[in-house]
Amino acid sequence: MDKAHSVFEAGREAQQKFDYFVTGLTGAVLSYVSQSFIPHRIGMNPESLNPLALLLLGVSFICGFKRIEASTLVMQLNFQMLDAEERSTEAVRH
Repeated sequence: MDKAHSVFEAGREAQQKFDYFVTGLTGAVLSYVSQSFIPHRIGMNPESLNPLALLLLGVSFICGFKRIEASTLVMQLNFQMLDAEERSTEAVRH
């Protein structure tokens, strides 16, 4: 049981670090690209893809942030559930 717990913890920490890295990198790229963005008339030219790229980067950043937020919420709920289970088990024993 102890090995499985340590492997699970290592995997969870690696996932969190990867989520933070990708979300941070997306935010940095979004900031950098939006600084140099110059609006152009939309038409059949390559500059018309820039607003779409910025929009997709923004959506990606928001999704990454929401994933981190949801992951944190799930860990908090899991902790509360396990804590309540332990307390009820102790109350039944006594």
